[in-house]
Amino acid sequence: MGDTFKNPYDILRIPHASDFADVKKAWKELSFKYHPDRPDGDENRMKEINAAYEILKDPEQKRKLDEPNNSTFDDDGYQDFNSTQYSHKPPSDYPFWTFNKVGNAVLNVTKLCRFLVGKGFGNYTDSMDRTHDTILVRSVEGYVQTHNARSVKNFLIDHVENDNSMHPDIQENVLSTMIKLAEKTLGGYLKTVTIYTSLEHDEHEPLGILFDDKEECNVTFKNGVVNITSEGVEFLKKNALESKGRIWESSIINREIKVEDVDKSNSKNYFRDFITYALKRDIEPSRDGENNILDGTGSVEYQKRFDAFETGFGYLLHSYNPPDEARIVIFIDADSSPKKVNGGNGKSVAMEAVKHFKQTVFLDGKTFHNSGDAKRFNFSLVKPDTRFCYINDLNPDFDLTGIFSQITDDMTVEGKKINKIIIPKEKKPKMGITTNYVVGGVGTSFERRTFPVEFGNFWSRCSVFGIKPSAVIGKMLFDNFSAEDWNSFYNYGFHCIQRYLKEGLLFQDDTDYKLKNLIKEIEGQFGDGVLVKWIANWIDTDRVSGDYHRQGIPIDQLWSSFANEHPSHADKEWTLPRFKKALFDYVSYVPELDYNPHLASNGDTMSARKWRVGPRGNQVEWVKVTHIDDDQSDDDDEILKIFEQLAA
Repeated sequence: MGDTFKNPYDILRIPHASDFADVKKAWKELSFKYHPDRPDGDENRMKEINAAYEILKDPEQKRKLDEPNNSTFDDDGYQDFNSTQYSHKPPSDYPFWTFNKVGNAVLNVTKLCRFLVGKGFGNYTDSMDRTHDTILVRSVEGYVQTHNARSVKNFLIDHVENDNSMHPDIQENVLSTMIKLAEKTLGGYLKTVTIYTSLEHDEHEPLGILFDDKEECNVTFKNGVVNITSEGVEFLKKNALESKGRIWESSIINREIKVEDVDKSNSKNYFRDFITYALKRDIEPSRDGENNILDGTGSVEYQKRFDAFETGFGYLLHSYNPPDEARIVIFIDADSSPKKVNGGNGKSVAMEAVKHFKQTVFLDGKTFHNSGDAKRFNFSLVKPDTRFCYINDLNPDFDLTGIFSQITDDMTVEGKKINKIIIPKEKKPKMGITTNYVVGGVGTSFERRTFPVEFGNFWSRCSVFGIKPSAVIGKMLFDNFSAEDWNSFYNYGFHCIQRYLKEGLLFQDDTDYKLKNLIKEIEGQFGDGVLVKWIANWIDTDRVSGDYHRQGIPIDQLWSSFANEHPSHADKEWTLPRFKKALFDYVSYVPELDYNPHLASNGDTMSARKWRVGPRGNQVEWVKVTHIDDDQSDDDDEILKIFEQLAA
């Protein structure tokens, strides 16, 4: 007949058709007596006991068995339990404990680790270097969860607590052992389990995780996935992308979504209205009646700021990091200056809105380190499933060059007593900064790593008059949102993502922004801009009108012109030596300019480009600043010959 068990009532040693209370009492007593981990236990007997209990705890099966003329059992009182319906064979690695001589539960570490692997736990890495640390994850039902020793311990305790096949006394014994298990000890065990990776690696197990790519973005909601490309926005069923890979559990937005065209929708879009006002500059808010949302939006300057915001916001929401365009997005005040700190203009609200789309880590800019050993820990809160790093309110003296490598290269995440992990550059989180100060720098190194968006002063002006944003746009953002409001907000995000995928990053007119950074770099954090603005104006006007871009000018003559206009500055801060250094730095920072280009073969330093004119012992230092768009139709060689004759 094969493997069979007797009538379940006979197995539990109780009368036929006993009530369930007697069934449960008998099962507890017998499972405690015959549990295989007990000194006198019997594994086969335990299988019979559990299988009998599984049948009798089912009301429908028990009712049929209790009928006087039931034919469930054969003539010998046996039933075949080989079918899946009646099997109660425990997993080979469960239970993962035994009992010592005094009856206390003792963990079998090998079985414990195998049990956890069977439940989807493992270590995860995105590095090809086998020496790099990993993080603990669990893959379950198409999702990938992040874990640590504490969460795994809680999982094990919950599993044992919910095991109804276990006798209460044994259950209490095992739970006591589990509760006493030190997290550090368990963490050591967990380092030995399977290592997974989304890369092609001979030594690790594959774990395909779905990431955005250059052409598309996927945003996951409770009821499905929104797929965004440059061609359109489409709603897909939840399992539509299952074949492409698993999804980080943290990336699922706990709301339902309905895709709609934001330009055609009749729904109010409070966030878009908030941004429309936030980018306005020098528009007086109405204190009595309604504000016209279109006021101040018709200029080319405004439209460029709006385009910059939408494509920049879309860039942040799209998780793919393009190797040729990895940038940090900076939301800054259009009215900021080295000596003027502005705030309350909506930039933080706009940047913080990303958290409603992506797993976000908030980093306090005030505690960001420029140098020293602590600099290594700036991004210690980042995890592989982190999709956005928001650095809020950077200090004015922060040097962005300190995080250039994190912007363009692999991201190194290191913390005190935390595993050091490496996140590949194409999978690392996007980064954004808001600041009340002038931050950044000058030159191509900064320009190719940053994307500035300047916010206007409309909301800060409202604050002066005591006008709240909710009074202007009709509702407080996010806190009081209805399901329809959230739907409109997310669809505006889809619109921004699509614009970015279709048009790329659209830069605003950043001339003013660059000038502010030049002032900071050349004059210092609290410079008033007098010198830099004077140099910029001279390069744009007198340099050309005086033909100095071809002939050059004695540098002391140039300084005298500055001193005549700003005598107090020339006398104190900008003496001739400092003036010469500032002029050289200015030209060096602006890629389109060149300083004494005829001496380029000597090198790029200030001393290498020093141009002396006149006889030995009576030489005068000259300077010639050129621009790539200058008209060089005259024969420069002839001009140089004249100076050479003067020098002789």
